[in-house]
Amino acid sequence: MPTLLKLLDAPAESGVYHLRSRAATTTICQHSSDHGLDCFVFDGSTILGKASFLAACATTLRFPEYFGANWDALEESLTDLSWLEGRGVVLVFRQIAPFIRHNPGDWAIACAILQDAATYWRTQSAPFIVLLRGTAGLAPALPIVRRL
Repeated sequence: MPTLLKLLDAPAESGVYHLRSRAATTTICQHSSDHGLDCFVFDGSTILGKASFLAACATTLRFPEYFGANWDALEESLTDLSWLEGRGVVLVFRQIAPFIRHNPGDWAIACAILQDAATYWRTQSAPFIVLLRGTAGLAPALPIVRRL
């Protein structure tokens, strides 16, 4: 089980993880920044389905105005990110359980797209780390990060 600090320096470990660390989100973002990564925090309590997930991604990640607000456009945008300045990305989703619970099909698609983006960025030797906090045990197949 990798620590968060090891993930920040290991593009080969890019992926989607449960975050079980007690570290504050601000601390995680500071460590990310210290490692040259852009860190983005999502308020999962506002994400209840596909439309709100896509909107949160577009707003938080500052997608270009031409973003098409569909799954294909999300995948394309997550494998571009040329408008960002860091050498990689950390996405922290807080309290994502309502989305997983109420729209499991949409969540499965979103999670697959996040995993595919991580796979792409591994080939580019750039970290792409997705940390899920507050899953209420609803995504048990994902690996766990327990500490910094």
